[in-house]
Amino acid sequence: MNDKLIKISALRKKFQSRDVLSGIDIDVAKGEFVAIKGASGSGKSTLLSIIGLLEDYDKGEYLLNGSCVKSITEKQKSQIRNNTLGWIFQNFNLIGDMTVAENVALPLKYANVKCNKKECVNSVLAQVGLLDKYNAYPDQLSGGQQQRIAIARALITNPDLILADEPTGNLDSFNGKNIVEILKQLNKLGKTIILITHDDAVAQQAQRTIEITDGNIAC
Repeated sequence: MNDKLIKISALRKKFQSRDVLSGIDIDVAKGEFVAIKGASGSGKSTLLSIIGLLEDYDKGEYLLNGSCVKSITEKQKSQIRNNTLGWIFQNFNLIGDMTVAENVALPLKYANVKCNKKECVNSVLAQVGLLDKYNAYPDQLSGGQQQRIAIARALITNPDLILADEPTGNLDSFNGKNIVEILKQLNKLGKTIILITHDDAVAQQAQRTIEITDGNIAC
């Protein structure tokens, strides 16, 4: 059985005439917690977008669960994004005129997941410790609470892979630590997590850190 969830070889990506990624090689095993660290403009968010099937790449190879991404149709990519990937963003991306429960349940509209919606929502809200905020609105929550709701939304489809793009970037150190602890607990439950950060302290909480500088793996 192949334990490699992600295998990336000689990956290159250009924007206009500039190399954003210049021959990236990365392997991520199932169940790993990996931090990708780098300064702003280093290419780390572009790499995460490629891993999450939001952007294409120009050269190289990307195997996801053993399948070459270049050979996957757009419909198949959409199905993978909806059913097996969970995204957590720096800016939370909650919809202001929807309740917490409605925000969390939103991915179920697009995913092929069979579950009782209320039970699923209750389960993931309990997992992040915010079941009591079921009927609240985002502007009634602190930044740390909003990010925990965003994590619950990412979990609602029970994804294999969680992609976290600077999930602590808009939080104070206390709330940032809480978010990282939740991610660590999810990893212990078997979730594969790839976290993008510029913060050394956050990166050190992962099992492994990959550093990117100017589109290249630094170490």
